[in-house]
Amino acid sequence: MVNTTTGREVLLNASLKYHTPALRQCYEAWVAALNEEDRPRYGVVLYYRVNITRVGRVIALEPVYHTERYRDLHRCVSDRLSEVWVTAAGAQVDQFLPVTLHFSKRKIGDDTYLSRSDSWLEDQLSRIKDKEKDAEAFCQVYHVYEVVIRSRDGFLDCYDKRVGDVLPPFPYGYVDVTFRVRLDGSTSHGRAFGEEAFGEEMFQCMGEVLSEMRFDEPEGGICVINFPLAFQAVETTGVVHVEVDD
Repeated sequence: MVNTTTGREVLLNASLKYHTPALRQCYEAWVAALNEEDRPRYGVVLYYRVNITRVGRVIALEPVYHTERYRDLHRCVSDRLSEVWVTAAGAQVDQFLPVTLHFSKRKIGDDTYLSRSDSWLEDQLSRIKDKEKDAEAFCQVYHVYEVVIRSRDGFLDCYDKRVGDVLPPFPYGYVDVTFRVRLDGSTSHGRAFGEEAFGEEMFQCMGEVLSEMRFDEPEGGICVINFPLAFQAVETTGVVHVEVDD
């Protein structure tokens, strides 16, 4: 049951923001206990559905896309979220709301998320346009970057389909794509991988987009490319950005 008249969405966001320092401590303690090679590359995204009772207490915390490797982090975060209170006048029923926790490196800004807008594309290209040509490289950085981000509509179509297939909270964060640029400029061995929240069908869809990309012919040999693509959460309730030290 969902009660949309109490304004609890706004109150939930405010309460989660208040608990951000405690959530950051959970993440930092978890990372410190990991071996260097096991530490997350871009940070971590956790997904929950929380049940807010009529009196405003968060109970029945349900992790979504739960993965075993985040078990200890989940435990600490769950304890913190159970301390969240969301009171609102006139609440008649329990309310279930999505919560997304994004533990992100400080250097990552919102402008890195894929966007369909032409202004975003122009801004991204302008950042790398003056990059000097690397005489040692088979493929040039600017050209690879340009081709990949000009294919953004295809990647975003794959993401939008995934969002349409699942209930909130929706997938969010980074997907790594890898591919080879062959001697004729075509691509091969294209694959995508990332958090299980994105789903195997989305990864396969992105692999099809990769297979259609065409590049300038490499000078001297085949290029192997690894490229991170960032997808932004689409829900507006319970999205918590917790910045952590790089």
